[in-house]
Amino acid sequence: MYIFLDIDGVLVKDDEVPIDDVELWEAVDAKFDPVCLQEFETVIRQYPNTKIVISSAWREMFTLAEIKSRFSDDVANLIVGVTPLAKSVQKFYRHQEVLDYLNSNHLTKVAWVAIDDFASHFPINWLRMSIVTMTSAIIHAIAAYLRADWLFRPDWQLNWSTNWIANRQRPEGDTRSAIADYTMTDLTLRYRGGKTGGVELGIGIQNLFDTEAREPFNTTLPNDWPLAGRSLWGDVRYRF
Repeated sequence: MYIFLDIDGVLVKDDEVPIDDVELWEAVDAKFDPVCLQEFETVIRQYPNTKIVISSAWREMFTLAEIKSRFSDDVANLIVGVTPLAKSVQKFYRHQEVLDYLNSNHLTKVAWVAIDDFASHFPINWLRMSIVTMTSAIIHAIAAYLRADWLFRPDWQLNWSTNWIANRQRPEGDTRSAIADYTMTDLTLRYRGGKTGGVELGIGIQNLFDTEAREPFNTTLPNDWPLAGRSLWGDVRYRF
C-alpha cells in the first residue's frame, strides 16, 4: 500500500499553516503539531509494509531528508520519495502528480490512498476509494472522509461519501457533557449525457441514515448546533 501524504492541514494545524510559500520557506525550523504527528504515526505503525510518498507543497521548500527528520525514525524509514510537480496547473493537479509518480515508477497496479485535507484534489472515477484524513482539527477532533465513485455505465455515476467525526473536546472550563461522535453518509446518482455537452441530471440523499449529529457551539446554544437530518435533493443542468 502506498500513502500519498499532505502536510499542511494534516500534520500542521490549519491555524498554523503559513499564509504563503515565502513564510514556509523562512520557517526553516517548521515543526509538525505533536498531537497530529502522534495520531498519524500510531496508525501507520499498524501497517509496517506501507510506503509513504510526500505529496505536500513542503517538498518544494525542503529536501526529502529535512522532511523525514521531522518524523520518528521508524516512520521516516517508510518514506520513499516525493511526487513530481505537475507540468501545468489544473483543477486536480495533486491527483495528476500521484498518477505521474505511479507511472514513472511502474506502480500503476499498486493499491494507494491519499491523506489530504482537500478531497477536491482527487476526482475518483473508478472503483477506487480515496481516504482523506483531516487531522488539522485534531486539537479538538479527529475526522476522516471516505469517498467512492462508481462509473457503472458510460453516462451514469454513483457516488458514496462518508464523514466520520470523533474525539471532539470542549474548551477548558466548558462543563457541558462530551460531544457525541458521528458518522454521516451521502449518496448521489448522476447522469451526464454526451461527452462534450448536454443534459446533466442529479439526485441525491444527504444524511442517508438520518444520523442525529451536532457541531460544538458556544454556551449560547447549550445543546450545540444541530445538523440537518435526512433530505432529498435533485438538480438539472445543461452543459454547452
